[in-house]
Amino acid sequence: MESAPPPTEVSPTASTAEEGSGESSEPGEDETDEAEPIPASSEGPAQNWPEPEIPEAIYEPTEEGAEALIQYWFDARHHARITGDVEVLEYVSLPDCELCAVQVERLQEVYPQGWYVEEVPSTVEEEYVRQEGEAIVSGLFALDESEFQSYWEGELQSGRSREQLDIFGLDFRFQDGRWQAFDFSHLGTSDEGIDADDVRQFEEGE
Repeated sequence: MESAPPPTEVSPTASTAEEGSGESSEPGEDETDEAEPIPASSEGPAQNWPEPEIPEAIYEPTEEGAEALIQYWFDARHHARITGDVEVLEYVSLPDCELCAVQVERLQEVYPQGWYVEEVPSTVEEEYVRQEGEAIVSGLFALDESEFQSYWEGELQSGRSREQLDIFGLDFRFQDGRWQAFDFSHLGTSDEGIDADDVRQFEEGE
């Protein structure tokens, strides 16, 4: 199994679920800043950038709600990477999600030092989810990781361009009234996305 893609390049191993985390308010509830949004560029990180709109479906304990979280989680990650604001990412990530925690911790560490990313959001091309109980969903999804360029104190550091889709496994939990990420595992890459063999192996627990 390969490592998860940048910025953290960390893919957590599956772990036993633990209930945790208290209620947290929805991101951006009281914000009134109407300044003009400025996208991230070689000139600097994004400013006044709007938070991604939370899909109402994630507040429903259904497979459709869990599916809605997949794209939103990566939209929230994108927002954190271009602005340094991790609030929306934390809102849909359980404390026990190792990959989520690493994403947040790395951003909190490097963003104040002048690191940021210029990118467009990654896109979930297809997904397959299965509800394991009232509050647990597992599944697979194919992710088209966006091209990006990273900067450190205004200097271009690195970039990435991918031609293949990344295949991930997921484990989501419905907790505190919404779906949240508990685990992601990078399963490999594909030219065409999820195929019948991927689904069969998932169903058989291979």
